[in-house]
Amino acid sequence: MADAPLQRYLDLPQTLSEPLLMKYATQHGFKCRNDVEFVSFEQDDSGVTTTLHDLLTNQTFRVRSRYLAGADGANSKVVAQLGLPLKHAGQPQFAMNVMVECDLCYMMDSRRGHQDGFADSSGLLHNVYAWDKPGKPWAVAAVVRCIKPYKEWLFVLS
Repeated sequence: MADAPLQRYLDLPQTLSEPLLMKYATQHGFKCRNDVEFVSFEQDDSGVTTTLHDLLTNQTFRVRSRYLAGADGANSKVVAQLGLPLKHAGQPQFAMNVMVECDLCYMMDSRRGHQDGFADSSGLLHNVYAWDKPGKPWAVAAVVRCIKPYKEWLFVLS
């Protein structure tokens, strides 16, 4: 097997990737909508009929397609309807994502590296723990992801 060429690090969160995917999809003939919730699906030999609920108009409607992709996370309604078992490790955990715009350049001076004018990954992902501090159970750990160096951040609190 040949070695894969080195690639520059890329962290593309949903806030940036979803608009790109929506733009591409709509420019290539797909009908896309936001504020729509999956209700159920029915599969037959020629495809899938999916029942959806529009949260803005409170209307329920159906869509016919060849395939259905259940990309709706660990609490997937698609997975639940299929009856697929998911293996959970321990109790469900609480997590919250917080997008923050703030200039943290002064905190990154000792951690960041540069290559060809772009920041590398050395200052883009941080883990913060406060196990010895009292407080909410979800406020003892955070993953801090730099989205746009070093001015836009995603704090994943758990």
